[in-house]
Amino acid sequence: MKKILMLLSNPFRPDVRVYKEAISLIENGYDVTIIAWDRGKRYPKIEVVDKIKVERVQIHSAYSNFLSFILKLPLFWLAVFTTMVKKDFDVVHCHDFDTLPIGFLIAKFRRKKLIYDAHEWYSRMISETTPKFILRMVDIAEKYFVKKTDLVITVSDPFAKIFREYGAKKIIVTMNCPFIEHPSSKSIDEIRSKINPSNKQVILYIGVLEPERNLEEIADAVLKKKDFLFVIGGFGSLENTLKGKSDGENVVFMGQVNPKDVPAYIFAADILVITYDPSNPNNKLNVPNKLFEAMAAGKPVVVTKNSEAGMIVRKKRCGIAVDYFNPDEVISAFYSLKNDKKIYAELSVNGIKASKEMYNWGIMEKRLIDAYADMM
Repeated sequence: MKKILMLLSNPFRPDVRVYKEAISLIENGYDVTIIAWDRGKRYPKIEVVDKIKVERVQIHSAYSNFLSFILKLPLFWLAVFTTMVKKDFDVVHCHDFDTLPIGFLIAKFRRKKLIYDAHEWYSRMISETTPKFILRMVDIAEKYFVKKTDLVITVSDPFAKIFREYGAKKIIVTMNCPFIEHPSSKSIDEIRSKINPSNKQVILYIGVLEPERNLEEIADAVLKKKDFLFVIGGFGSLENTLKGKSDGENVVFMGQVNPKDVPAYIFAADILVITYDPSNPNNKLNVPNKLFEAMAAGKPVVVTKNSEAGMIVRKKRCGIAVDYFNPDEVISAFYSLKNDKKIYAELSVNGIKASKEMYNWGIMEKRLIDAYADMM
């Protein structure tokens, strides 16, 4: 049995993408261990999550604090190196750039295969909190290490183009598509009655609660119109702000939602909203898993124009694309979906069809397993 060591700079709560890849590999005969960084020391040091072995490095570092992160990252790398030199493995699978340098050193030292799994365009993701000279260093380093990998895995075709230009030898795209599953009618009805006793049109957002996602503006617009129920779940810097806008009738703030309950919330909703700022390259070029979850559930989405997600929605006709930071246009899209049952039904059917034909984890899993087989 081939053994894979995955490196991850979050505590694996679990990370949905990492979880899906690990489960798929295990089900196809691989042994998977994840070495994760638990910066808050909140999770067990050793744990088995659905057959995935997880070992957590517990070195404290403040989240959203660049200085703390950059000072503690070498300590995480040292702990990873110390752990991995003692282990038997065949592949080092690095999730995001902050694990790639140490993964490269270990793979070279042990003469093993190296995979870079790029969830984001890393330097653009950290650009808000990081000095420009460090961003340039990250770009240079990423271009260097990408050339040394045996396989690059990324999340969209635009990202694949970037890494191909960097010199990647082999690259595949595995989008953040879900396992297609239908929650029980009972669980859907229970959630809908709990969050929506007035039986309004439910607009749903569950995810990271950060700026550049239009969440505050949509909440304010919904509060004025009172014809919709905007349900918000997740965690992040806007938690208190969005909680303050919750009136229980037009805007409901739920806080963090158990990942296992998310599908039932999506099926209980009427419309999903994914209006990210496309001036951020990661928002523009990435495709949120929320889009694919909406497709699978047959829920039309309202997304931002001039983005990869917007392009897919237009191509597959499964939602409405709007200008970013234009709450009036967003509300207009909500009304179009609420009032035109024929259009709503058509977009719903189109989403389900696209999910079954292309945007599901079964197809992405095959790409992953085939690439691993070729590499090995």
